[in-house]
Amino acid sequence: KALGEVWPKTREQRCWVHKTANVLAKLPKSQHPKAKRALPPHNRQPYQGNATDEFAEIREHCAEIVTDKFPAVIINDAPGKAIKLKGGSNVSGSLARSVDVVIAAWWDTQKYMQTKDPAFRGVSIFDSAERRNIHNLPFVHNLRVDEKDIRVGGNLRKVVRFLKSLIANSQGAIAVSSYDVVGIVYNMADDQLNLGTGMELALLDRVRVWLDRLCNSEPARESLQVPNGMRKVFSSDGASLSGLKALSKEVHDLAAEITSGVVSRHRKLEEARVLVTAGLAKSIQKSKFDRNKLFF
Repeated sequence: KALGEVWPKTREQRCWVHKTANVLAKLPKSQHPKAKRALPPHNRQPYQGNATDEFAEIREHCAEIVTDKFPAVIINDAPGKAIKLKGGSNVSGSLARSVDVVIAAWWDTQKYMQTKDPAFRGVSIFDSAERRNIHNLPFVHNLRVDEKDIRVGGNLRKVVRFLKSLIANSQGAIAVSSYDVVGIVYNMADDQLNLGTGMELALLDRVRVWLDRLCNSEPARESLQVPNGMRKVFSSDGASLSGLKALSKEVHDLAAEITSGVVSRHRKLEEARVLVTAGLAKSIQKSKFDRNKLFF
């Protein structure tokens, strides 16, 4: 009843699993195989509706419901993949963080239907701007990232967190999404990421070299695929060369600061050692005791 009130134009269909169970419950078990064969092949019937129109209708109703239920939240319902919700600090009942409401449905891939492994079950996301559904494999993405992170001793996620921190601190100056950051790091060779504990500076240098290579080589950029293989990392829907260059510069600047700090500290240590040695020698020259008895 509630669904009918929210989506009055949506067609209803009774669950065939329950309908079949109700029919079989009225028959003796000996008749069940014959009855099942006599029932219509509902699971093989092609979809008769217009999925695009129905997704569009669901999105329209969803925007209305969200606007009605959360009047204090700032809602951006511009055409696209998501209805964006945001609450400012001065808004009563505001959200602690931005939220994207996405209209989507399950996409049962052939591999999922064969294996029933939930990692291979995809989602179909409705893009209202283009009025089409975009298929994605988020669980395959997570699986591939987890597998590689284990192989490289946790350094994949460590590098991703580091780059995401640089992007967050840039206050919008670096336009690379978190998803594409993962794609960029995922495509580094395992032996470049697989460094032991305490080798963070060496890892930083390898990331710097990798970003440089991508900045300077279009074929290298074009060859990169996101972990689930659904699109290229650098594409109209993904990362751009300008965003990559901004990220690379930030890594370069940080590496230079760290190197400068280390060199400066080393020089200060050397200067201190020279001063101490000179002062000690001067003291020895003034002293009257036996130098052979001095222990350093």
